Amino acid sequence: MRFSAVFALASLAIASPIAPQVETTLATRATRSTENELSLGPCKDVIFIFARGSTEIGNMGTVVGPGVADQLKARLGSSRVAVEGVDYAALLSTNYLPGGTDALSEARMKALLNMAATKCPNSQIVTGGYSQGGAVNHRAIEDMPQNIKDKIKAVVLFGDTQKLTDGNQIPGFPTSKTKFFCRGGLDQVCNGVLSAAVLLPHLSYGSDAVEAGNWLADRVV
Repeated sequence: MRFSAVFALASLAIASPIAPQVETTLATRATRSTENELSLGPCKDVIFIFARGSTEIGNMGTVVGPGVADQLKARLGSSRVAVEGVDYAALLSTNYLPGGTDALSEARMKALLNMAATKCPNSQIVTGGYSQGGAVNHRAIEDMPQNIKDKIKAVVLFGDTQKLTDGNQIPGFPTSKTKFFCRGGLDQVCNGVLSAAVLLPHLSYGSDAVEAGNWLADRVV
């Protein structure tokens, strides 16, 4: 499908009746669409870094990132968890670049991983990404030095555009530390079909937030 057609479909999806349902859910959340608790706050036991999907607002988005953060804090306690979104452009166009995102977006997440490791050397790191945010995780984590990879205890990826391309793994990172969510195989974005990003399975990951938050919580001390 041509990019112009995908862009048009994405615009329709954003304007669809699904949006009010998302906003209703957000009213019960503590985590906002923008969070900078790592860069602006004190070190905490666990640092959660999340990369939102294309066109989502803020640096956390609204579809699934805030929900995962809320569940992680519910399990571990808000005083133990710092949440930070990756402030990258999240453009539709960069999905079509080799690797599924652009070099600047990768650099933004790498900078946060480095900040977490240097500012808070005793903290455990967990990360996540949705859609293009999954690609940002792949490209950033695979390039990190081993000492920082070792600090990353777990990664959750939703509708990951690079899942199939990278062989169901983040290259150079343990598969045991990575969990993919693909709506039971219904989300074809996980199979590299980017035009499926406007379909309901790809927009429904909010219902996986509790499971993902629990999975992350189970992998930190």
